[in-house]
This record gives sequence, structure tokens and C-alpha cells, in this order.
Amino acid sequence: MALLADAGSCHGSISSTTPLDGLCTYLQNRGVNPAFINLIGRVLWPLVLFLLVVVIARITRRLVRRAMRRSNADAQVATLAQNALLLGGYVIALGVAFVAAGLDIGVVLTLGGATSIVLGLALQDLLRNIIAGTFILVERPFRIGDTVTIDTVTGTVQSISLRTTLLRLPDGQQAILPNLIAFSNRVINATAFERRRYSVSVWIPLDVDLEAVLRAARAELEAMPEPAADPPPRIQPAVQIDGGVTLSCDYWLDYREHNADAVAALLVRRLATAVEAVQAGHPHEPPQPASRGGAVPAAEAAPPRRSRRPRAALLRRRAEPDRPSDPDAPPA
Repeated sequence: MALLADAGSCHGSISSTTPLDGLCTYLQNRGVNPAFINLIGRVLWPLVLFLLVVVIARITRRLVRRAMRRSNADAQVATLAQNALLLGGYVIALGVAFVAAGLDIGVVLTLGGATSIVLGLALQDLLRNIIAGTFILVERPFRIGDTVTIDTVTGTVQSISLRTTLLRLPDGQQAILPNLIAFSNRVINATAFERRRYSVSVWIPLDVDLEAVLRAARAELEAMPEPAADPPPRIQPAVQIDGGVTLSCDYWLDYREHNADAVAALLVRRLATAVEAVQAGHPHEPPQPASRGGAVPAAEAAPPRRSRRPRAALLRRRAEPDRPSDPDAPPA
């Protein structure tokens, strides 16, 4: 009789009540098999709780996805956060379902801890790379398209996933680096800032006036609008191992707006022209910088045109006889 009474209970050996007690009482009064009523208490109610927690987790996931879209968060970070929320929701749902089914909560926690330890030992390298990739996506030390040096590998970032980072090397090869390497080693980002320092050198003859060459070179740099004014360019002579002298010019350039190779070639030509002019003894005058407002310089402006009288007026003047200036004077 005790067994039948326990079997007829909607929640078995659980002393707490559930919203399904009314349904179980109704089925018991209708003479339904007590084993089926016990099955409802042990299966149906935990299943309802499991589905309820899963629905709440999915709603939370959608809200987080909308919030990340409004904040322009990284797509992979948003996907990771959504999947983590959904996975956490499933874990919580399973725990709630097991407890509702009558399983001791201590057993559930022990089971979960043992499972976590086994998975952590088996997948420790994978988990470390995923955690490192998560930090990289959140902190963003580099982005897709940046030229970076990770440890000893230099290339352009092609993609950043949770486990690996793909680089395109200068020779066209592809390097796949685990995120743990990028997270725990030195990273140099060559494209993190808008300006980059460049340097060009020009050979100087030994018999040339070095001070005059420096003045001419500085004038050439001031006449070029491409190099940045802050920090200012630096020009200094350097003595080579063979005894020759070169003029080294260091300047900063916005490589995103200007072609670095074209600016370097133009600067070398101008410096070489300045050196030749100083060597020949001619005063060097650097070209005027290009007008940014579109106005034509005064030296290139067209000369004013002389006013011309109409041809008919000239012919009429030639046809008319010369009149005396005094009207009372007799005609000639």
C-alpha cells in the first residue's frame, strides 16, 4: 500500500509540490494507473522546466545579439557570446531538470565537476587557443588587413577565428598561427597608425659645399606638401665606410593617402637636382608647392591682353579728313 501511495504521488519521493499536482490528482481520481501518474511527476515536470529555461536562454541570446549589433561589436565576438549564453542555458536547464526529477543536487554538481575536469584535460590546448582568441577579438590588438609581426612571422592578417589567426606572407604563402602564440608573444603592428617614417639617401660629392646642400635639401622638403610637418623631417649627412658622404632624409608620411614609393622617388629626384645645382654653383630655387585651392600661381598666369579697337572704327577714321583744331581758321 505504501508503494502504491508513493507511486500515485505526482512527484514520487519529493516532498515539494509542483503545478502538476492538480493534474495528477485528477488522473488518480479517474482511476489512471499509478505508475503512469508517477511517470508524469518524474518526467513531464522536469521536461517543462528544461524547456522553460531553454526558452529564457534563447530570448536572452536574441537580446544580446541586438545589443551587439547596435554597438557594432565584432561579428565573431558576438557569435561567441551568443553561443556561450545558449550553452550556459542548456547546462542550467539540465541541472534544473535533474533536480526536479529527484536527483540530489550534490550528485549533479559532482557529475558536472568531473565532466569539466575530463574535458579540460582532453581539450586543454584547444581551450587555451579559444580563450586566447576570445581575448584577441575583444581587445583587438590587430585587425583584418593589418601588417603585423607575430613572434618571427610577418604578414598581412587575413582572418581571425577563435582558434587560429591566418597571415598572408610577403611571398604569397599562408601562415596559420594558433591564437595562443599571438596572445603570449610579442606582436608588432606596422599599420596601427596613420603615419609611418620613411628614409631616403642621396650621394653627395666630396667637393661640394655641404652647408649649401643642406639648405637646398631643406628647401626642397618644405616645398613638398606630402611629408608631414609634425614630426618635422630631418636631414643629416652621413659618412659611409668607403669614405663617401650621403645625405639621409627621414620624414613621416600618411601612407593611406599618399603612395610611399612615388613620394620617395620624387624626393630623391629633387634632392639630386639640388645637389647638382649646388655643385654647379648655380643658386637653387625649389619649385613652388602645388596650390591646394585650385588657383593658378602668379608665374603661370596669362599676361593681360591689349585692348583692340573695332576694325570698322579704324577704317572710318582713316576715311575722314583731318579737321583743324580752330573752327574759325580758313581752310588750307
